[in-house]
Amino acid sequence: MIRRRLLTKGPADPPGFDRAACPSSPTDLYISYDGSRFHCQAVSSANGSWELLFGRRADGDRSRWFRFRQDELVDTRHVSRPVDGAIADDGTAIVVSAGDPATLGGELTVLGDDGIVLSRQFDRSLGRPVVRPDGDVCAISTRPPEPTVYGCCLRTETWILERTFRERTIRLLGFHADGDESYCYVGVRSAGDPYLALDEEGEVAWESDRHWATRSLADRVGSFVDSIRLGA
Repeated sequence: MIRRRLLTKGPADPPGFDRAACPSSPTDLYISYDGSRFHCQAVSSANGSWELLFGRRADGDRSRWFRFRQDELVDTRHVSRPVDGAIADDGTAIVVSAGDPATLGGELTVLGDDGIVLSRQFDRSLGRPVVRPDGDVCAISTRPPEPTVYGCCLRTETWILERTFRERTIRLLGFHADGDESYCYVGVRSAGDPYLALDEEGEVAWESDRHWATRSLADRVGSFVDSIRLGA
């Protein structure tokens, strides 16, 4: 019995995780602006009131992002090589730009009420960004060989989370609430249960059997002893 509990984490469901609330892929569309036609991708906020578009002019000359609230254009700006984005219920938006074609890398830019709030360059290609519905926290992942999740508190403009995942490609990233608690869920498969959940300090708040199995026996024994001590 004890051996079985050391080898498997158990049946606990991921708290607050909602597959239907996972960010979907951007949709393609064309818009006209300032006499030019742009081929864009679009993402919407969870409550549907905001939309972020990013893309290149049809002639390939320049790229822009566009931020809409209830179908009205709020602001727009030139951007270099936008490839992905996310937007919160308060209009806080994240734009991911690819690096120079000759090198790996990318840039994450956060857009607030008055334009750019912060930006950060990465030396690896970036995955899809996510932003919490309240606009307080965002997260982004880098691609292999060292896939890492980074999280930023946008209220303080402080990077609060950094965790690397042993060469596993991160295919799912999103914020999910369980009562007053919010977790950043990370998945290594595009379908099925997530791999683990991180709290705002970057600590593991929930883990799947697959993640539990990657931990050393000593680590599992320590966790098992702690669980008995807490349950006593």
